[in-house]
Amino acid sequence: MKKIIILSSSLFTDRVLIHSTFLEDYKGDFKVEIWTTSYPKNISFFKERNIDIIEFPKIAGFRERFNYLRTICNISWANKLSAKSILSMRNFNYQNLSFRQKIQINVLTFLSKILNFFNLELIFENFLHNILLKQSRSLEAFHRLLDAKPDLLVVTNPFWHHESAIAIEAKKLQIKIYSFIPSWDNITTKSRFVFKSDYYGVWSEIRKIELLKYYPYINNDQVDLVGAPQYDVFFKSQFIEDKNVFLDRYNLTNDLPILLYVLGSPLFLKSEYQTCIDFIDYVINNKNINNFQILVRPHPNKDNNDLVNILKDKHKNIKIQTFETIGLTTEKRTQSQSDIIDWVSTFKYTDLLINLSSTSIFDSLYFDKNVINVNFDHTGKRAFDKYIKEINSEWTHLKTIYESEVITYANSVKSLSDILENILKNKVVIDILKKNKLLDFICNNSNGKSGLKLFDSISEKLNKNEA
Repeated sequence: MKKIIILSSSLFTDRVLIHSTFLEDYKGDFKVEIWTTSYPKNISFFKERNIDIIEFPKIAGFRERFNYLRTICNISWANKLSAKSILSMRNFNYQNLSFRQKIQINVLTFLSKILNFFNLELIFENFLHNILLKQSRSLEAFHRLLDAKPDLLVVTNPFWHHESAIAIEAKKLQIKIYSFIPSWDNITTKSRFVFKSDYYGVWSEIRKIELLKYYPYINNDQVDLVGAPQYDVFFKSQFIEDKNVFLDRYNLTNDLPILLYVLGSPLFLKSEYQTCIDFIDYVINNKNINNFQILVRPHPNKDNNDLVNILKDKHKNIKIQTFETIGLTTEKRTQSQSDIIDWVSTFKYTDLLINLSSTSIFDSLYFDKNVINVNFDHTGKRAFDKYIKEINSEWTHLKTIYESEVITYANSVKSLSDILENILKNKVVIDILKKNKLLDFICNNSNGKSGLKLFDSISEKLNKNEA
């Protein structure tokens, strides 16, 4: 019997494997084995489907000398491609480096420009891949793969060092690799692949165009469009609970609109949390808070105890979501059915979203909700203000949204307050046609069956190998 091994090293890809339609049509025609960092969670789910779930093997990071080579490769390609998002991120982070770190980056940048001058980027990248292929960051994975002899390895986080270590061991054994790109920003914002896959799955046509542009060694017929499987749950009634149950859980009332304030990772934009706090202080001081409720949703993959402690007693109309995963390491986190119900119901029953260019934009748009995007830094020195505006309007994956006229941008705390007051007072509705066009362009999931498309794509590649 044919066999595939699927890797999952984040709660977001666990979500796809467990809660989307991914395994809906699996009939045991071939053997499926899951290696996941969240083990031993979800054992019963996979056992019911005759799927083995195994603890993720131990891996090591890259040796520092190889990281230098990777940096040269990354910078050279960013320059060659004029990769706005990556160059913008590098330029901003450069300002905060120590003198020694700046000297180091300057030397690596100089070497990368030599590659650019002689058009040696692809040759150097192939050289780097060959070097990495001879290293071992997981002997355990190598021996497991050698014993299991899978016909296909499915990598669901190909940009992460956890899964790349196993993919490299699979390459040594000439095991075919299918890489699923699990988000809309990965191709244009992450470090380059450190291994080559045989097949790829991406959300939509625009992601395929980016993949082929950023990685010239990938052929058109290697890439399938599978949609965004994480949004399958938005089409399933079992993931939407009764509104009163949702309101009671967060002590919200039915007589005031609910504003959802979603926060990204505190590791990315350090000003985002303080801007949220300043906005809340502003609407409390101006007594606008009496006209609505605010439900703050921190990043589900980060602990946010400091934020909770600051906001919990601010005002009776301020509520904060908490998650079952608190206290676990990032890799160990996963989401239960109740977590998914809470996530979907949150966007179903809140009236308006405030965020800073997160995927929650799509969560709200699927339910036809207005979205206000934070386009400013309200902290003391405004150090992130220019950078935030650059992210929102110029970064490759976000530029389409900025130009779509589907969401509204706020450039100050006062502007944010004024915009939401106008939306609530005048019952402003979004343009459904523009919204649907944007969702289709980016997410490519209009029927809740993207998980099935991904599984079918993988199955087809498995059969292709057999042929």
